[in-house]
Amino acid sequence: MAQSPEILDRAAQELDLKHKWAKKYGTAGLSDANVRALLNNSLFVNRVPNTSIYNISVYSDDASDAAATANKIANVCMAFTPFTGQMKEDNFTAAITQLATPALHPARPNVPLNLCLGAIAGIILGLVAGVITLVVSIICRRVRAADNRQEKPDRFWRWFAVAVFALISIPFLIAIFGLLASIAIPAFVNARAQAQSNARQAAEILAPQNTASGATTNFYIGQTNFPLGDSIEITSVERSENQMTVKGHYHLVSHDRALLALYITTPNVIRVPTDATQQMQIAKGWGDFEFIDFHLVPGWPHVSMYPTNGEPFASLYFGTKAEALDESRANWITNTSRASAETSADADEVLAEQPPVVVETFPVSGAHDVEPGETEIRVRFSKEMADGSWSWSSAWENSTPDFIGQPHYETDGRTCAVKVKLEPGRTYAWWLNSEKFLNFRDSENRPAIPYLLIFQTKSWVGTTTNITSAEKVAELSAQRWLMSIDGGNYAESWNETSSFFRSVVTEPSWANSMNTFRQPLGGLVARKIKSAQPMTELPGAPDGQYVVMQFETSFANKKSAIETVTFMLEKDGQWKSAGYFIK
Repeated sequence: MAQSPEILDRAAQELDLKHKWAKKYGTAGLSDANVRALLNNSLFVNRVPNTSIYNISVYSDDASDAAATANKIANVCMAFTPFTGQMKEDNFTAAITQLATPALHPARPNVPLNLCLGAIAGIILGLVAGVITLVVSIICRRVRAADNRQEKPDRFWRWFAVAVFALISIPFLIAIFGLLASIAIPAFVNARAQAQSNARQAAEILAPQNTASGATTNFYIGQTNFPLGDSIEITSVERSENQMTVKGHYHLVSHDRALLALYITTPNVIRVPTDATQQMQIAKGWGDFEFIDFHLVPGWPHVSMYPTNGEPFASLYFGTKAEALDESRANWITNTSRASAETSADADEVLAEQPPVVVETFPVSGAHDVEPGETEIRVRFSKEMADGSWSWSSAWENSTPDFIGQPHYETDGRTCAVKVKLEPGRTYAWWLNSEKFLNFRDSENRPAIPYLLIFQTKSWVGTTTNITSAEKVAELSAQRWLMSIDGGNYAESWNETSSFFRSVVTEPSWANSMNTFRQPLGGLVARKIKSAQPMTELPGAPDGQYVVMQFETSFANKKSAIETVTFMLEKDGQWKSAGYFIK
């Protein structure tokens, strides 16, 4: 498909190859057919064995042009209407797994290989010439010896010369063959490892996700309640003896923000532990979710939406056939008895068992125009907090300003405030609770969900923003962006990418890629920063400020992975994603 005339013509038109190549080859008469033929001759498409992955390679004397052309052809393939229609008819999905980057070394000609072959050919020719010269010398000496019996050939010096020549040639030949081996063997090993990696990745994608012994995937929908126009759709349920994994989609329309959660309502009021894997904060719009419940109890499982305070306003009950039948008969799920004291008490009980979350901050997290000077930092939680207990943790060294006095809670019991002195042109950040410090707790001693509060103050005349802080902002912005992907909010994560990224990758292509390659990896287990490299130039991208980061990550279905994330500084001063790759 990539080599069809329609794809080649569209790519050549968008890259303006007719004018570029006319100028390059010094001719003004290039037709569309000529451009198509030149592009087709430089294009190579091959399929990775035993997979559905195709490699698109483009050869050019300019590495950046080759990468840009390959990426454009791939994007045209994804956006071309006949291609999309064919994929739908054949029940296929397509995604760009990795954008092309300029090669560090030319693919052809292979200069080291050519030099080695030339050296070997020269040695062979020299040996042949030496042998011929030696044979001719021996024959001539024998002829002269036949004419003059008194002249005796000096055999010792003759064989001495041969031995010296051999001693000199053999190490040189060994060095040449060693050089050839050092080039060929790593290339073979890398090619084999890449092929195995591609095959393994394809196998992971195509393999059934449910391999746990005794797990079941059948589920039935019980009763639903969407009075405000919201919706919840469950696409899969995997249940074993010890856990239940639920995946699906949501559409929030009635509230700006809400808590989406997986709970099991029990016949008797019992306390069941709640994990972070059972809930997520969502914003208005579409999104995906994946919940895992490690505390299975008899009852009626459901996925519901909750406001900041109060009972659920949207619910979808599901389960086994027997559970769904019981749920369909329950009169406390639908709108008919929502005002009953029993239902209200159940909803309050469910909400009371949830950990507190940050619902509002001042300044707003992510702001980059905060006024310097003395000000008050205020953080409001979703429920009443334990007085005298807090954890304002620094995000990195010297990331927090000096406190003026001690933090305190306001009269509502939910808002914690502290007075600080902010310097101009600085980036400040706190972790409100963290892995080590969890002293923000509610009145029932439940620790609050960790939250990153980060903002930047305005620069006065003659001041500049600290570069190290800017790099740290990019790293923390990447952490927050990756959390959006972990939650399955692919559309939201695409909206948070840079304008350059959105011009190259469309939202459907991004969502398709994430559903194909990220979602099968499962939920996040652990993520740790491995490296962060600031750069001002990247192949195939405009010049600017970039930070290329690598994270060591563990997922539920892949214990060890490397995430490479590239963030760039936008014109509005915000760091946005410019690239994402999982290995």
